[in-house]
Amino acid sequence: EGLIRQNPSQGLALPHREADPDDEEVEAIKVFSREQLTTVLLLAPERHKLLLGLLAGCGLRISEAIALQRLHFQLDNGTPEVCIRRALVKGLMGPPKSRRGRRDIRLSRPLADRVRVHLEANPGESTDLLFTSKGGGPLDPDNLRKRMLKPLVEEAGAPCAGFHTFRHTFASIHLSEGTNLVALSRALGHHSPAFTLSRYTHLL
Repeated sequence: EGLIRQNPSQGLALPHREADPDDEEVEAIKVFSREQLTTVLLLAPERHKLLLGLLAGCGLRISEAIALQRLHFQLDNGTPEVCIRRALVKGLMGPPKSRRGRRDIRLSRPLADRVRVHLEANPGESTDLLFTSKGGGPLDPDNLRKRMLKPLVEEAGAPCAGFHTFRHTFASIHLSEGTNLVALSRALGHHSPAFTLSRYTHLL
């Protein structure tokens, strides 16, 4: 703002930051076409259909999706929503990656119905994880990527993709449909609409 003559942070050495495989800034942006997305979701293994449906329908990060508990879904009062309150990164459960990551995302009626069916078919405590491994523990994204996602996209004839491809496709579809940029930025948990625009400007 021109209030001081020099930038006091000029020349400071930034601490080393290891690359986070769940960080959308690390992974190049790839999107599915609508046809590819439909095919991938149709061919997905039954036990993972809802997980991929939430990634594609809500723009969640994989770390947020695998941390979801039953209590994070509000399905019966007004507009159905999923409440993002935590993330599982490298085996550690904690709050979302940023303050903006704590958010409520509207669920489409069909997706909300699928969540309701899943909850009814798998009764449990409110604090139970929505998605678990066969052993009952949290899902391992790396294992899931190698054993489920990679063969799935190959079978669907889609380009090589990571879990963030569902998130990017969510953003792409909303941009093409004219969704308000501020609303989209909030749904994605970005720190500002300007970041969302710079991230996806090539898709406009």
